[in-house]
Amino acid sequence: MYISNNGYSFVYLFNNAYHFILNLGFASNWGLESGWSFNGPVWSVSIEILLYFVFFILAYYGLSHSMICLAISVIAFAISLTSEHYIFKGLSLFFLGGVVFHSTILITTKFQILKSLIHYVAALTWLLTIVNFYVFSISAIILKFGFMGSIFLKGFPVYILFPFTVCSLSLIEIDRGHFLKPISWIGDITYSSYLLHFPLQLIFGLAVSYDYLNYNFYLNPISLIVFFSLLIPLSYITFKGFERPMQKLIRSKLKV
Repeated sequence: MYISNNGYSFVYLFNNAYHFILNLGFASNWGLESGWSFNGPVWSVSIEILLYFVFFILAYYGLSHSMICLAISVIAFAISLTSEHYIFKGLSLFFLGGVVFHSTILITTKFQILKSLIHYVAALTWLLTIVNFYVFSISAIILKFGFMGSIFLKGFPVYILFPFTVCSLSLIEIDRGHFLKPISWIGDITYSSYLLHFPLQLIFGLAVSYDYLNYNFYLNPISLIVFFSLLIPLSYITFKGFERPMQKLIRSKLKV
């Protein structure tokens, strides 16, 4: 409908039969594609499928312990420096999560003396990240160079800040229980909101395209409020009405 009315695609260009088949097979970003297609954000789901397959093979053969996770993470990170394929960064971060998991269990069971250290390091990394961000943002304004000048901002948050933060929060949860349970729904709806946000954008795009909304709609801050006012409840309904029931059904069939 959008293409027929405007003569061009809405954001993603390759919406043909070949790329439709790739999307059906979760292969939209395995390197077989010509470019972005259909619901572009699905690229991460496509990569996740490969990550889960690798993890399943390793777990099946009992090779998912901490040193294996660390080795895969480091090797994949090294390869990602010379390759732009998402799978290597995905492997690096996925198995870095495995390292954090094993570390959390190890600290809880054998090295509880390290708990305070983890909390302090997590707090320190947040402080360093915030200070560095403001220093480089001010420098970018004064000296007129972009954020790309900061190597710190590229890798530090992902490979240092996030792992220590997740480990620290996990340790707090183990000690204090599920104290953040009241807001856990925010995490529950991330998957559905991630997949639904582009189709919802397309609906707004169609509304503008067919003159149901004015082009100035995009320039009004209220449009963002309207968008999230629709997306968040829709994501919650999707999670409660589809995701959760399907999870229970699949687990009951597989007796998981």
